[in-house]
Amino acid sequence: DALLLPSLALPALPHGASAQLTPALSYTFLFNILQWPAGVVPVTVVSAPEAEYPPNLELPADQRDSLAAKARDAMKGAEGLPMAVQIATLPHQDELCLFVMRELEEEVNWCAEPTL
Repeated sequence: DALLLPSLALPALPHGASAQLTPALSYTFLFNILQWPAGVVPVTVVSAPEAEYPPNLELPADQRDSLAAKARDAMKGAEGLPMAVQIATLPHQDELCLFVMRELEEEVNWCAEPTL
């Protein structure tokens, strides 16, 4: 058995931004704490419409905070960056995790290069 999950809530963060956007990394924390094998596989890239975080007026009231502002800043220039999914398996199932990652990679056939 393997789990297919989001990897990060945002694409690759600008240098230094992870200190302010730690919640965006939370999807990976659980498996590190549990010591479950896990890895990420890129499956797509950020498109132009996805590269803009909505302004506060378009967000639900409970999401208009400093974290949303930092996420909006981090999304600037994100077009073309890879987005990935995470695969996790039970402890001591490292080979299964790698197998599922490889199978997904072959099925998706992802080969995009980020725009720099």
